[in-house]
Amino acid sequence: DNVIHRQKKIQSSLNKQRSITLFHSGIKSEATRKSYSWYLDLFLNHFMIKSYDKLLTIEPKKLQEMIEDYLIYEKSRNISASFIAGKICALKLFFAMNDVTLNWIKLQKMIPEKTKSAGDLAYTTEQIDTLLKHNSHSFYRALIHFMASSGVRVGAFRELKMSHLKDMPNGCKSVLVYADTIHEYHTFIHKEAVESLNEYLDSRRKKGEIINDDSWVFCSPRDCKKSSQVHTMSAGLCRYVTKTFGRKKVSEHRYDLMSCHGFRKRFATVLKSNNAVNRNITERLMGHSVSI
Repeated sequence: DNVIHRQKKIQSSLNKQRSITLFHSGIKSEATRKSYSWYLDLFLNHFMIKSYDKLLTIEPKKLQEMIEDYLIYEKSRNISASFIAGKICALKLFFAMNDVTLNWIKLQKMIPEKTKSAGDLAYTTEQIDTLLKHNSHSFYRALIHFMASSGVRVGAFRELKMSHLKDMPNGCKSVLVYADTIHEYHTFIHKEAVESLNEYLDSRRKKGEIINDDSWVFCSPRDCKKSSQVHTMSAGLCRYVTKTFGRKKVSEHRYDLMSCHGFRKRFATVLKSNNAVNRNITERLMGHSVSI
């Protein structure tokens, strides 16, 4: 307990530094703030630098060499180009917000070329049926139905509330995804998904929760006032999928079938393979921008 308290105290002190305050002020998304802060901390830990402000005392020429060496080290570990690019984006924003000029063109050129992503398979209808048959947990049954029928990314549930769902004909519902942001779009869930969602909501009501427009569609199992954490959903589905029919590992951290994104891949595959569905409609339902 003393160690945890000490760590929290140190982190609190770090977060009060002007450099990190400016860094965070340049980030609009909470999810991006968390990931970029993590990337920045990895860089500090790599060079054993104790504070964000301390990083700014290093001469730009030396900083340039440090980031170049860091890139070379990361490439030697054979991690994904996207992961490396994310780290560089975080560092670029940190130094830009603190008025430090570096040669980012050179650093961008050092990032390895992206390769085709592993985990490119989509769920089949049979696999989804199998998942549902072997899963009695109302939370995950509702989640599987919701993702399979709507094609939403798992991250969308972070801000999804009951007010974002509206009744539609034939027992369906419309879903407003990323409400009140520039990425806002509509998709839909079918009658079977609505019924499964209602079963999950009823299980919450039986525990005493009052469901209203401000309630989360999927809430934390420990606190209904908080939305369910994305990593909790992903980890849970990963366990269920692997246990139910197994998956092939194609890299250190990837499987041929991604536990969450596989539902979105299926949604896109079903729509794009149907010639009766307009391509622009498919893109809109996926939340992709469409040129008119």
